[in-house]
Order: sequence, then structure tokens, then C-alpha cells
Amino acid sequence: MNEKDLIIQLAKAWNNQDTYFIANLLHDGFKYTSQWVFEEMVGKEKYLQHMDVKFQRIRDGIAQNGDRIEAAIGCCTQMEPDKPCIVLAHTIDGKTNKVTILIKAENGFIKQIDVCGIPEPESARLTGEVPR
Repeated sequence: MNEKDLIIQLAKAWNNQDTYFIANLLHDGFKYTSQWVFEEMVGKEKYLQHMDVKFQRIRDGIAQNGDRIEAAIGCCTQMEPDKPCIVLAHTIDGKTNKVTILIKAENGFIKQIDVCGIPEPESARLTGEVPR
């Protein structure tokens, strides 16, 4: 899979709140970073467990409060030309927060996921794709 294919699968994981879509696509040397967390997370099993908990909280919020989440495909114009990205919009209590999700791919696997405020999600050129 190329980087765009991997981004689409990651967006499906977010849109379905299910790690099934990426469980077999993470590199053995996988790392996860967030600009809001000081330490990077190392290891695909640790990340999958973390995301299973996060996705359950999101599903609970959707069921109980009408929260929404949408992972749309875009191109990050502040990075290398046309770098695929996800613009993730999460609406809680009527307030929508957006982040940019970037990946690094290696040999058809996701080697790293970066959740970012910079580059700004508003700067991405959206493709209109919201993978389900």
C-alpha cells in the first residue's frame, strides 16, 4: 500500500471507531506522536490498545450526547507537495475541534502517526473523501 492507501485505512478506523482497519498495517517499529503529549508512544500493540479505549469513549459520546467525529482525506499544503493527510473533526457539546493527522510509511506499513495542530487542519486541501 502507498501512503494515500494507508491514510484512507486510518480514516476508516476513525470513522468507524474500529482499529480493525489498521491492525495489520502498523510497522513493527511503530511510533505515535501528538503535539499535545510530551512522550511518543512506541509499539503497535500499545497504540492499538490505546485506540480501542479512545474509540470506545468516542462511541459512548456519540450514543449519549450526540457527539460526532469525521475523518476527511486532504492534502497537507504546508508540507511536501500534496502529502496525504487526515483532517479529523470531533464535535463535543456542539464545539468542533480539528487536528491534522500525518503518517510516515515504510514498505507498505504505517511507521508513524503524528497528530498535529501545526500544520493547521484548515490549511489542508480537502479531497471530498470521507472513507467509511
